[in-house]
Amino acid sequence: MNTYVSEGKEKKSTTSYHRSNQDGAFQSEDTRSEAIQMQHIQELANNSLQSPEIFQLQAMADNFIIQRKPGDQEQKNDNSGFKESWSKEEKAFVWIEGSKKFKRKNPDNTSDKLPEELSSGEKKEVPNATLTNFSFDSDINISDLKLETIDHTDSRQITQLNPKGDKIRTFLQDECKQSWHIATKELNRDSITEDSAKIDNRRNMLRKIWEYRQWHHNFILNKTQKALGGDRLTEWAAAGSTTLTSDIDVNLKGTDTEAAVQKFNEIFIADGWNYEAGIVYDVNVYALDFMHKEATFGKGMVDKKSQGIIDVTKDIHGNVLTKKDTVKDKKIIDNTTSKTGIVAKEGARKGRAEGGFDGSNVNIIEADKKDQDIWTHVKTRLYMSKSEWDSHAKTIGLDDTTKMKIEERFETYSKTLQDRMLKDSPSTTVEVEEGNAVLAVEALKSFSKKATANEQEMDEDILEAKSSNLMMASSNRIYEEKLVIINALRQILKGQVKQYDGILNSNRIPLTDSLQQELDLINLDIESNLQLLRNMLAEAALFSNEAYITDGAVNHAVVGTQVGMAVKLKNSESKNAVVENLADSLKEISRHGDTIGEAAFKSGKYLFRMADAALNMGFSEKNINDIYNSAVKISDTIKGDSSLSGEEQKTESAAAIQQIAGWEGVNSADELKAKVKEVAQEIIIWYNKKDAAFSGQDSNAVGTNKPKEK
Repeated sequence: MNTYVSEGKEKKSTTSYHRSNQDGAFQSEDTRSEAIQMQHIQELANNSLQSPEIFQLQAMADNFIIQRKPGDQEQKNDNSGFKESWSKEEKAFVWIEGSKKFKRKNPDNTSDKLPEELSSGEKKEVPNATLTNFSFDSDINISDLKLETIDHTDSRQITQLNPKGDKIRTFLQDECKQSWHIATKELNRDSITEDSAKIDNRRNMLRKIWEYRQWHHNFILNKTQKALGGDRLTEWAAAGSTTLTSDIDVNLKGTDTEAAVQKFNEIFIADGWNYEAGIVYDVNVYALDFMHKEATFGKGMVDKKSQGIIDVTKDIHGNVLTKKDTVKDKKIIDNTTSKTGIVAKEGARKGRAEGGFDGSNVNIIEADKKDQDIWTHVKTRLYMSKSEWDSHAKTIGLDDTTKMKIEERFETYSKTLQDRMLKDSPSTTVEVEEGNAVLAVEALKSFSKKATANEQEMDEDILEAKSSNLMMASSNRIYEEKLVIINALRQILKGQVKQYDGILNSNRIPLTDSLQQELDLINLDIESNLQLLRNMLAEAALFSNEAYITDGAVNHAVVGTQVGMAVKLKNSESKNAVVENLADSLKEISRHGDTIGEAAFKSGKYLFRMADAALNMGFSEKNINDIYNSAVKISDTIKGDSSLSGEEQKTESAAAIQQIAGWEGVNSADELKAKVKEVAQEIIIWYNKKDAAFSGQDSNAVGTNKPKEK
């Protein structure tokens, strides 16, 4: 984006973006970069065990979708006549009878079985005598379920709504305009009325939509799994908050999660929705990234065999895993001799169950470390204006070369996304005003709105939904395209690992000099491709919806703070987690900056993770302990207290922020942003002053060695 500054004053320029010609004359830097990457992959493929057909298979779109009339399953669920609700304890839908809950066993997760269709084994799970007690109250019916009538609806009518039924779907489609933004805006307000019963009605309706979302996104995932077949999508997991307004980020597992992302998005739209799942109900799916081991998700990583009277676990490369990490009170008390566990990297092979780089190729390790560092700053740049970024880069001491690389990658990201939005919009030209004071992400949103509006008047909420969908759909399509290349590279790596394992499993130990040289060359290929893969994963993740994009940040947040495992990271990875959580804190503060309370409440979990990662590295300066304790209070205690109203959550969050030493006078979102940025800069500067060896040393495990409440 073009920005001009003269005599210290900001000048705005108008830039026109035009639809690219089909002759390819208008090609983005990112497209050329992908072409270079693909050429590199093809060259490697020519010398690999994989056939050339692998690229054709990966490049071809898998268009097979199970066809059916949208909403058919919801109507079938309505006809079942059995009351179900979401159980936090079971993490599933259950039948309810008074205070009793019965979980239904259903081998076919894409459809609902009526009780009379259950097998004898399944019927034992729910005694026959109780089956008739699960019917919905047939005397209670809502014939006119609309936003304007819901305040005056009998509360029992909302409670009795089937959370997997057609009425919820219709309400979300028609009344909420297929927009989670509109649903939460209309149904999660405290000030719409002084009548607490009417407030409860709206919240209960949002809860029903939330329950519908819990069922429906799994319904689509199961259809995705069936459509792909085999082990291409084996399972999925979503860790994080279960509050009414929280999003759902689904991490996919299997041999081809890259294809599963595209298939999920296709099937969701084919189910009768106009927008992406992230717009309709704030659900996003992610392909396999930096989390790989069975300690996190399980399937396909190990074979358990019996040797005599001892049960031995082996990974798929033949490594004997004699022990696993034993965790007690979030502390690792028994380290496995094979270094397996949740800190494992991609590239596991014979003799190296933990994967990753073995230390023999120092230049590759340093290049990978630099790549990961650069991507964290690219993400930070997205949530800063040009003037903020220049000041931030100077404060943390970025050298000119690194700063230039960060800005080049950021500009490539922005240009690629703008090109795609324009391609998919009704507009042929978009004019946007740019300036030093405009947040980069807001400039992209402005571009999307101008590309969506197309000179037409539009309701503000509808414009928000349509423009957000344009930006998200464009990002998703780019993400899907990059995943095709990532999958192809993973296939090459799989072939190289097979070659590597074959030499070590050939019973020719000790190896001859020639075999050792061959092994070293294959290992060099593996590690070179690992560096390329990890760089591509970070770049692709930037186009996925607001995800963590680097190894350190992903494992710290998802495995460490959400799953609750005592993951150990290198100090360089903990520092990357600090930078990414700075970016996410800035994102939430800017997005919810009407009051200090709202900004503190929304950014609390990211501020907690930033302080946590800093403490893991040993940073103990100034008020980091207070920041950690206050952020934990916001992200855990306040957010987890369902008895608090939205306004009460904001009030208590503001108070928690003002309890931090030196933050007593923080009364606005801008002041909070300045404080968060200041402490992050102090952590980064502290890290940069450490010696070279510090970056490769282990941080304290997540969840250990934390300050106590005063």
